[in-house]
Amino acid sequence: MIRLGIASIGELHAGQRHQDAGSATALLHLRDTIEHLARHQILCYRIPASVVRAACAVDQHVFLATIGARARDLGMRLTAHAGMGCALGAADHESASASVAGLTQIANVLDALGCGSAGTIVVHLVGSIHDSQVPVRFARRYAALPAQVQQRLAIEPDGAGWSLGDLHVLHVQCGIPIVLDALHLQLNNPQRISVAEALRIALGSWPTDVRPKVHLSTQRTEAHTRPGRAGQAYRIIAPRRGEHADFLNPFEAGALLAAARGARPFDLMIEARAGDLALIRLREDLDRYQPALAALVG
Repeated sequence: MIRLGIASIGELHAGQRHQDAGSATALLHLRDTIEHLARHQILCYRIPASVVRAACAVDQHVFLATIGARARDLGMRLTAHAGMGCALGAADHESASASVAGLTQIANVLDALGCGSAGTIVVHLVGSIHDSQVPVRFARRYAALPAQVQQRLAIEPDGAGWSLGDLHVLHVQCGIPIVLDALHLQLNNPQRISVAEALRIALGSWPTDVRPKVHLSTQRTEAHTRPGRAGQAYRIIAPRRGEHADFLNPFEAGALLAAARGARPFDLMIEARAGDLALIRLREDLDRYQPALAALVG
């Protein structure tokens, strides 16, 4: 069974956003978000960076333990994503040390929530694709990470730069699991790896006792508009390449699900700007257009 999850909250829960919340409010919003997601049978959620900041600002271990216990009762998986400033492969020691410290903070919060080994932290291989030492330094520092951090880390290919093929080589070197990103595979796939083969590589990189994660989004195609100045007409601005759409193309999603037939169970994280609304719409679209594939999704 493929379980759907989200990386952000859409308008269904707009009153409970926590991007700009203070420390106590951010944790209250996380508690309320978990209840909201459970009502819609969404059982995988990426906690926002604001929750990590809030938990580190003051000692919130008791509150976090209560929230985490509720998530476990609901069968909900909580994960995290390190910021793009996290660079374990950096050439300078200060950047690498700051990255380790940041990852340790996230791991501490996931530990306080009681997430277990399923509380994955996703990172990128930050650094120039032309610097062959980036993956070497990453592998060396990954091996030296505290166990509480290393056991949670997984790495995601980029939409430009480090591809799935590059990360497969890194996985062979140091054993880090790979998070397949379907959109990034479309944008950056110099090895011309098929979706089915990409799933085989990524899912096979995970330990047998941890459920793999896969990311799914659709590239935005609609234009941005800007009002004109001094009576001029508004301007139409093309979307950025690789920009996430508000909702998902159900046929692109269906192609991924079809390629996943017979694969080991995994969590499919929806990275659409509409968050939970996009996930609910995808379920409806699959039921409408591809009911056989809808049966694969929980």
